[in-house]
Amino acid sequence: QEEGYSPTATAKVTGGSITAILTDSSLNRSTSAAATTRLVGIFTPDKAINIDKGTKGLEVQFIVKDQAGGLESCANDGPEEEEFREGPPEGLDQVCRFGSGPFSAKFKPF
Repeated sequence: QEEGYSPTATAKVTGGSITAILTDSSLNRSTSAAATTRLVGIFTPDKAINIDKGTKGLEVQFIVKDQAGGLESCANDGPEEEEFREGPPEGLDQVCRFGSGPFSAKFKPF
C-alpha cells in the first residue's frame, strides 16, 4: 500500500457504526488511491432490525447533515500568493483528494 493510504475507515455514529471501504470498479478492496473508483458504506446498527412475516417493507433514511467533509485541489499545499501573479497555479482547478464525515442511517420496518 502507498504511504498514507488506507482502504477502510470505521466511525461510531448515532444508532450504530459505519465502515467505509474504498474499492476498484469490480468492488475489490483498493490497494492504492489511483485504483479507487468506488466508496462502499456498511452500516451496522446497535439494535437488531426486526423483520417478520407481517413486514411489508423497510424504510431506510440516510443522515448526512452536520457531518464533516472537504475537498483538496491538486495544487499541493495550496497556492502561494506569488503564483497568482502569473495566473492560477497548475492543478488548482482539479480535485485530487476528498473526504467525508460519517453518515448514519435509520431503519423502519413497515
